[in-house]
Amino acid sequence: FIITPHDASILPFLDQIDIKALKIGSGEAGNYDFIEDCFDFTDHLIYSTGLSTIEDIDEVNRIAIKKGKNLSILHCNTSYPTDDTDVNLSVLGKFNSLYPNCTIGYSDHTPDHFACISAIAAGAKIIERHITLEKNIPNAQDWKVSSLPRELKILRQDLDRAYTQFGNEEK
Repeated sequence: FIITPHDASILPFLDQIDIKALKIGSGEAGNYDFIEDCFDFTDHLIYSTGLSTIEDIDEVNRIAIKKGKNLSILHCNTSYPTDDTDVNLSVLGKFNSLYPNCTIGYSDHTPDHFACISAIAAGAKIIERHITLEKNIPNAQDWKVSSLPRELKILRQDLDRAYTQFGNEEK
């Protein structure tokens, strides 16, 4: 079970449920005190970097190391939907070299799941994709970057296949 807290008011309730990880949304970039507090409620924090600078990511990584906690870093773009020209999966390689102590992943906001498959080849170990039960919802945006349950099932099969095909460095 994973939760994305948006303010400190939810943190006391986290002791009452079995939290495997906390995800910090892009909107919390620079909110270091809150992020540090979140580490007190989990051993694994997943940090979405859509609004973050490298300096922000460096600071969150320093906090994780100081607290002896696991950190996963997700590259993402906060535009809904994200155009192909803005996906910039090359950042994943940079993250893998800058943060060897972290698990690197990709949070997708494109209209389909093609970028998720490409992210595997670029080194992502975590893929985040939104889910919706309905599309074409008036006055809503998230469904445009979300998968229906049947689409999510296909994505999962495609991701598993991509990981399998990636193999290892042995020749």
